[in-house]
Amino acid sequence: MKSLKQRKILSVFLILIFLSGSIFPFGASDVFAQPQAGMSLPVASAPLGLTAAFTPVLLSGVKVDPEKPFHFEFILNRGNTNLQG
Repeated sequence: MKSLKQRKILSVFLILIFLSGSIFPFGASDVFAQPQAGMSLPVASAPLGLTAAFTPVLLSGVKVDPEKPFHFEFILNRGNTNLQG
């Protein structure tokens, strides 16, 4: 009987919370994750400029040592990165 009473109290509390949010809405700036004022985004239909080309690191091959079967040597194409070693 006690859990039924607690459930009713919780239900009334949640209903009051949701109703208060619709009666007293927060400002629009509090709702969005991104700031709306002062952003320099282009309009939705405007074309965007191209970014600089970038080539990521690419695994080209693997050498397996026949003497040590768990010794691998990876052959990498470095692309536009400063990968060393």
